Amino acid sequence: MDIIGTMIIIAGGFFLIVFSFWLIFSIIIEHQMRRRERIKRKKGQSFKEHLLYTRFKMQIPKVLLYFYYSLIFLHLMLGLFAVLIYILGINGSIIHKIDVITIFFGIADMVIIAAFAFIFSSPKRSQFIIGRWVKKNKI
Repeated sequence: MDIIGTMIIIAGGFFLIVFSFWLIFSIIIEHQMRRRERIKRKKGQSFKEHLLYTRFKMQIPKVLLYFYYSLIFLHLMLGLFAVLIYILGINGSIIHKIDVITIFFGIADMVIIAAFAFIFSSPKRSQFIIGRWVKKNKI
């Protein structure tokens, strides 16, 4: 696989993970907070705050936040490492290992998204059910 294909897989996985966690986190925040409080907190939110959910750390479970942060970090490191290997022109088994790791990340991203869809979905409803996993705060 060339650098373009590798970066497409890494970037695609990154955006799928960010989008799926954005969906889950927005449902959790909607479940946890009243509408007016959500609107007040989202007003004036920077891109960094939006990406890292720093204004909503109390509403989102810590395990999910740390898992989200670690996935973002791993995707960025894999992308930087792949670009560095291709820029340096290292050939041989290292490029093959990068390709295998990239394919593994792509499959792992799909498994993570499917697992969250399975955990938070309901067979009787067409929406995610957050209430059974996340306790509602009085905010």
